Amino acid sequence: RAAVWGGDNVFEPVSGNGVALISQSGYVAYSITNVEEAWPLGYAISMGNQAVLNVADFIEALLDDPRVRAIGLYLEGIVDVAALSRAALRAIKKGVPVVALKAGGTEESSELTRSHSGTLAVANELWSVLFRRLGIVEVGSPKALVETLKLLGSPKQPKGNRVVAAANSGGYAAMIGEKGRAVGLEFPAPSEAARQALRDDVPDLVSLLNPLDWNLPWVSMARSETSDVGLCHLMTDEVDLMVYFIDWPRQQDVAQVWWPTLEGLIRLNARIAQPVLVASVFPDGLPSGLRRQLTEAGLICLQGLDDALAAIAAAGNYYSLRRAVLTDSENRELPAPPPEPRSVIQLDEAEGKAALAGCGLTIPKCVTGSAGQVIAQAETLGFPLAVKLISADLAHKNHAGAVHLNVGSKPALEEAIEAIRMSVRDYDPAFPVDRFLIERMVPSPRAEFIVGVSYKPGLGHALVIGRGGTAVEELKDYATLLLPAGRAQIEDALAGLKISGKLRLSETERTTLVTQIQAIAAFAEQHRSCLVELDVNPIILDTAGRATAVDALLRLAQE
Repeated sequence: RAAVWGGDNVFEPVSGNGVALISQSGYVAYSITNVEEAWPLGYAISMGNQAVLNVADFIEALLDDPRVRAIGLYLEGIVDVAALSRAALRAIKKGVPVVALKAGGTEESSELTRSHSGTLAVANELWSVLFRRLGIVEVGSPKALVETLKLLGSPKQPKGNRVVAAANSGGYAAMIGEKGRAVGLEFPAPSEAARQALRDDVPDLVSLLNPLDWNLPWVSMARSETSDVGLCHLMTDEVDLMVYFIDWPRQQDVAQVWWPTLEGLIRLNARIAQPVLVASVFPDGLPSGLRRQLTEAGLICLQGLDDALAAIAAAGNYYSLRRAVLTDSENRELPAPPPEPRSVIQLDEAEGKAALAGCGLTIPKCVTGSAGQVIAQAETLGFPLAVKLISADLAHKNHAGAVHLNVGSKPALEEAIEAIRMSVRDYDPAFPVDRFLIERMVPSPRAEFIVGVSYKPGLGHALVIGRGGTAVEELKDYATLLLPAGRAQIEDALAGLKISGKLRLSETERTTLVTQIQAIAAFAEQHRSCLVELDVNPIILDTAGRATAVDALLRLAQE
């Protein structure tokens, strides 16, 4: 045993198996070890700024100890994402859940974490993307971290989010159902056979629902088998765990009225394969002595309604995350990210689209040159046309009025070019307006998508897939992946967009879009050492099922 905070630290000894905590904050570890009781914390490791050893080193060491059943993390930043990915995926294969609480995900909090631990902060959204990829369960508070470790570190782990819940209060039962569904839990209705089996022991005024109002001390005192025999009828193969909510009264004579119910739950736990939990509604609703007694008897004790439900949801989430990782034929390990760019160059649209076309992206036929050159060659493309000012220094052409669409004739093209010149001069009188691009309009557009790739310090490159067009920021319909990303991950991200459900994409349309996204991802992988930002918006899906990229922004690091 080693002290993590001088000689004043309190650490309850653990016999047998337990859980571990790795914290980037010494005081977070100190608080947990000195406040939390009656749970099997075997290791508490404070790693600070990870200057010598990082979180992956500690995870790897803990995985070598067969007594460690779950690992909790408090993270403020990442120093070696490649090593973390290897360690987390090893934990998945070994069946040791990793649960993470992160900080520093907002601009304001990142400043605090940078001064606190000296590590580069990661945005909240990217933390979540990273955790999902690696099968790490994310929680939102220190208490939820502890409660989730209790559940996932137990001999019995739930295999989903389907819950039978009961409480010693009808009011509690209502709250459990409402709050539980809000965090993604399911409460399957009792079968007719279960209702019939329960009815003999439950007064008619009690509705046989799930969550169940199990306020029956008068029954359990007289017939102690009611709790285990009755509730056993609800524990079918369609259920993943049982949880009973109760706040233990301070008066022992009152509390003892409920003891037969708890004894029944202990017997129930011995009869069924699913875990049986006892949870309190109030954070201190189960005394530590009672929790030790119930834990030794095989039950799992959680505290606090919100944290208990969050832990149950996180445990179910772990099962689905682990299954997704283990059944994924694609490698989820992440490479070490390239160094941050010192200086950046931006390609113009024509150069950017040509570079992407080399990796298989479909782009329209186009002509670039002076006003006279593009006007002279317009008929070789056919009308209607899109006409744009071309410049590496103009990232957002629409803002400057540098784009005209559906130009239907040569005279209209001449007018459009002159209008662009006037708009750009109003936007910036010093801006050159001497080079243009024309391309054939995509016929019969059905929907627009955006695909972007950007460099994220400490992580590498992130791929964004979403609903495109000019209102992309307002629509906020997008999904993010870390690269490299395989076809299955891209398909899942595309299917999860609201626009995909609205359009009811055909198999041909999905295949076409995924192929185009893969081309962009392939370009990013081939140029990962220098790619800073890539933005293809929009990719137009037409009614014939074709997908065409009609605009692109590409920024690269200079050698």
